[in-house]
Amino acid sequence: MSFRLFMIVYLKVINCLKARFVSIRRMSGSIPKQINNVVEKDLIKTAKCLLPELEFKNHKGSCGRIGVFGGSIEFTGAPYYAGYSALRTGVDLVYIFCASAAAQAIKTYSPELMVLPYLDDQDAINKIAPWLSRLHAILIGPGLGRHQYVSKTLTQVLDYLESNNLATPLIFDADGLFFLSQHPSLLRNYRGNVYITPNIVEFKFLTKSVLNVSVENIDENVITALPKSLGNNVTINLKGFNDIMSFNGQIIRCDVEGSPRRCGGQGDMLSGILSAFAAWVKIKGNSILPSTSIPAELIASYTASYIVRSCNKLAFIDNGRGMIVTDMLEKIIPVTKALFVENKTKS
Repeated sequence: MSFRLFMIVYLKVINCLKARFVSIRRMSGSIPKQINNVVEKDLIKTAKCLLPELEFKNHKGSCGRIGVFGGSIEFTGAPYYAGYSALRTGVDLVYIFCASAAAQAIKTYSPELMVLPYLDDQDAINKIAPWLSRLHAILIGPGLGRHQYVSKTLTQVLDYLESNNLATPLIFDADGLFFLSQHPSLLRNYRGNVYITPNIVEFKFLTKSVLNVSVENIDENVITALPKSLGNNVTINLKGFNDIMSFNGQIIRCDVEGSPRRCGGQGDMLSGILSAFAAWVKIKGNSILPSTSIPAELIASYTASYIVRSCNKLAFIDNGRGMIVTDMLEKIIPVTKALFVENKTKS
């Protein structure tokens, strides 16, 4: 494909994505009630308000510091995909808290990731604790595994955050969701924002363990009930043919077209991008958003899905059925540049 033809196709795809609509619903009793129709470009315009200004006076870390808890002897790629996605979305620093056996492999993937092999250390919490106050968001799950040390260390980390009044946004994916299913009351009193990103299989075992409900089909009542049962500030992004997000009884669907290709690591990419936006919600706060009925938590979640689906579409155009997640990673920058015209730098 010539460069000129590629750019024509690329611009058509971006314009097509921006023209689609997303429906927003609020639950009224047990009946979903449509409260608004919002053009996607308006949501993206609102999401742009979350992006930190690029200023010459900024220091390293001004645009976000993310911690990724994941990486085990079995799974080393997932934390890399998540961390690298966060960097390419625009955060400054990413720390990977992994098992010692995973550290060397992850370090070879990218020199931009700071790899801390403390997760399975007998004195893990004392080695991890000094870093926690620096983080603007914490992602738990990519490549985490289900070893015995996981539950102990994560419980200590969450206890530390609460006891030190650190309302750091938390994002749970993959084995982080399994951890939540084993400790369904752990986040009931957590003050920070929490985001969960289950696929349909993970959604089913979460609803069974948290709500004691067996789900066969997608039910909006259950989608809104699950995050409320986990805690006060929990947003769900249920991944599927359409991604469905819910926060405080309100629902958004992201039906931006991706491609028929599903590749390993795509969920890690989503959680990494969402971590960036969750951090920016923390840094900038809701006060910077224009008047809207949509909370920042839903805007962050929706935008992450939008970006991943757009990357999937463009990578598939280039690579077809041989597409892998690293092809999608290469599309984060062109997609975000097309969606968010770069902030003018300020002196």
